[in-house]
Amino acid sequence: MGYAWQSIVKKFVKNIIDRYTSENNGYIYFQEDSMLNNCMLDGKDHLIQIIKSGHVIATGKFLGATFSSEDTTEIKIDSHPVYAEWLSNEIYSKEFEYLHSIFDIKNDIEVREYSYPNGFFEEGFTADKITSSE
Repeated sequence: MGYAWQSIVKKFVKNIIDRYTSENNGYIYFQEDSMLNNCMLDGKDHLIQIIKSGHVIATGKFLGATFSSEDTTEIKIDSHPVYAEWLSNEIYSKEFEYLHSIFDIKNDIEVREYSYPNGFFEEGFTADKITSSE
């Protein structure tokens, strides 16, 4: 019975509530998970910057984060120094456009998401592939 509730009934009820609130209020309530995980765990790759107290502390591909019910917030990313260089370089600003931010007010963390060119996270990707496509 517990398995059926967690895997079927609970998801069905949540989908009905989400559909109702989005149609009537224009947004969906996030009740059980963090907004970060709800936005990032969609099966797609995400290029993010993590900013703590106004300073960029990491830039890279989002791999996961702790859930909101835990005491500490941990974010796992595949970080490379070249990602930060490309994001900060004005030459590549068209390829790496700012999309949105997610704020963790309690821990003073901002997670900024950026768009990226096709094949960006594939092995062997270089800045030459960006400039040669223009």
